[in-house]
Amino acid sequence: MRKSGTGFDGAMLLAAIQELTDQPLPLDDSICVITSLSLHGELVPFHGLLPAIQQALTLGFKRIYLPPVDVSFLDFAQDVELIPLPTVEALLEHLRGQSTFMFEGFLSPVITEQASTHELPETDFASIRGQQQAKRALEIAAAGGHHTLLIGPPGCGKSMLACAFSSIMSDLAQEEALEVYSLYHLAREKQGMTLRPPYRQPHHSASAISLIGGGTYPRPGEISLAHRGILFLDELGEFSRKTLDMLRQPMESGEVTISRVKQTVSYPASFTLIAATNPCPCGYYGSHERYCTCSSKQVTNYQLKVSGPILDRLDFVLSLQSSGLKEKNTSERSEDIRKPLS
Repeated sequence: MRKSGTGFDGAMLLAAIQELTDQPLPLDDSICVITSLSLHGELVPFHGLLPAIQQALTLGFKRIYLPPVDVSFLDFAQDVELIPLPTVEALLEHLRGQSTFMFEGFLSPVITEQASTHELPETDFASIRGQQQAKRALEIAAAGGHHTLLIGPPGCGKSMLACAFSSIMSDLAQEEALEVYSLYHLAREKQGMTLRPPYRQPHHSASAISLIGGGTYPRPGEISLAHRGILFLDELGEFSRKTLDMLRQPMESGEVTISRVKQTVSYPASFTLIAATNPCPCGYYGSHERYCTCSSKQVTNYQLKVSGPILDRLDFVLSLQSSGLKEKNTSERSEDIRKPLS
């Protein structure tokens, strides 16, 4: 069976010992060993350790052996025994019931304290003037995970509404936050452990691989990094139609499968899509402030860049106009909107 990475070293060593010794080790289907090995017989961490732990918890293992890492952030897994050990000798002793102490040496953190408190600044709903109908629709979209398209001229507040949308999303559960952080860990993205939902805003020139994921050795793309959060596609009309059409299946199934000659991998991609676009190339078709300079054919071609199946998956299509400075701001704060109903 083909393997990749060094995370199976400990399990392969135990399998070899099981076959070569007269006294078999007490191993069963409830035990999982996730560790790399050094040449001196030490259990050492490896890239992808956190996603492997998260997957082992999902698969229902009851005892998980690990290298000496701090697992205090996994305190929600009450019915699972997480055992960090320093060496192969300590691992064998514990399996044979000879060890009566837990490893009390230095536990290297998987998630640093600085990263765990990292949160991105969010725009507050109360700072946006006007657009009451759009705000109400976004509140419903945040509650139900509905995909939304914002159409309007430049300066009407599309991007600001999308940035404020993340501020009304509820916090993630600890298990969900671990799943999201595991995806960032696999993608080698610098992202801290936080309970706030992720917010991704790829540029319209992004390639299909960077958006969906892939490569020779597949890595998660933007749609997976937005898992349980928001994927904001600004200037939707500037994205290539081929790239946008690749979103159809992930938006429906909540996951993306990447097939290559050597392997096939699946990544979760359950995101809320917020898209923004101008109504035409110049941006002022239907505007009350400036004349549109585009021909009818240019307007039609620009709007046809988004295919019918993609539009069919959008629950809200909101047409916006610029709000005047004299319009009063009567919005609630994002913190008040985010509070659950009692």
